[in-house]
Amino acid sequence: MALNNIDILGNDQDTAISTMKKYYNGYHFPGSKHALFNTTLSMFFLNKLVKDEPFRNAVLQKQDIPLSILTDTNIMISENVFATLASSVVSNDIIQQLLSKDYIEVTESIYPSLKLREIIDPPSNEEDISKIRDNALSFMYYHGMITFTESSSKQMNPKQLLIPNEITKVQYLEQLRRLISLRESDISTFINEPTQDNLKKLLWSILSKQETVFDNDMSERGLQSCIESALRSYSLYRSKDFTFRAEKEYTNYHINGKEYTELRADLVISTDNDIFIIKLKRLRPMYLSQYSTIRIWKPYMFKEKFKELLQADESQLLNMLVFQKWANKYVKVESILNEASSKVKQYAKKEQELLGNNDKTIHKFVVIQVGWPLIVRKVN
Repeated sequence: MALNNIDILGNDQDTAISTMKKYYNGYHFPGSKHALFNTTLSMFFLNKLVKDEPFRNAVLQKQDIPLSILTDTNIMISENVFATLASSVVSNDIIQQLLSKDYIEVTESIYPSLKLREIIDPPSNEEDISKIRDNALSFMYYHGMITFTESSSKQMNPKQLLIPNEITKVQYLEQLRRLISLRESDISTFINEPTQDNLKKLLWSILSKQETVFDNDMSERGLQSCIESALRSYSLYRSKDFTFRAEKEYTNYHINGKEYTELRADLVISTDNDIFIIKLKRLRPMYLSQYSTIRIWKPYMFKEKFKELLQADESQLLNMLVFQKWANKYVKVESILNEASSKVKQYAKKEQELLGNNDKTIHKFVVIQVGWPLIVRKVN
């Protein structure tokens, strides 16, 4: 009805609604049957459609719209809210996990009420860390920073939480930029001299600050998200020297009505002169043969095993055996590296075909995280 009133009709309505869903939808509360919109943000969007002709045209023509235009300071999460959250000892860990995993969980529940001093001056003993964390998550929930997952909202005591939409996520990216503080030299050194060592240095500058999010549940997608969120936040707020794409795919064929992805790159960074294609693999510690006898992994074990793995040189890492569930067998890390190298070559070949006579240089990399340490290979 609101779109009818501002003369957006037919297919244009579908286009406008899909934009609203991407950026302003996604809130789930206990008992929600459908994802809910943030009403304040939605009214901002509709008002902008009425009053801002270039914005309206950009939306209806499905153009890329800078996130800064899709919100303003009056309706963003308050700086004071982020500042209050930052005073909590668990804030860095929570923000990093929200950006690198599909969801985060409270230990007990979202508290029906809480006092501000429980956030800014919590108990100091480690036994209360789960309560401190639940207090922080409750604070974030009541300020619209996180919401329940769709499946969790239907449960009696919902526990799974996530970032609701893109507009909220970009504000987290800004906070993550401040937490990680990527140095411009780390980025520029790699772009100007794309060697294995420089890429490894850049990735470590990101991952070394996010060790707390790594465990047996940390997937390749989680590894990608850690790196992606840091680079994306840097490109949004610090540099326009490169563009960034994640999970770039080329689909070439159909079988029985289903579309199959033939070629895929996890991360693609483009500059005026170069394209950097990065394939990521993460091998979880529980699948490494030397840890196969460990049945229950406790949090302290990860740091302990990470330190062990960091003592291994690259040849030792490559000779380690990792269990592949789908094949039901152990294979060497080196064989996984070789397979990934082959795939990144195929993707680069397709990218080169599409570039045609463009004289950009393509650089191909494979990154394998063996529990915690990284193996980085530049593929010729």
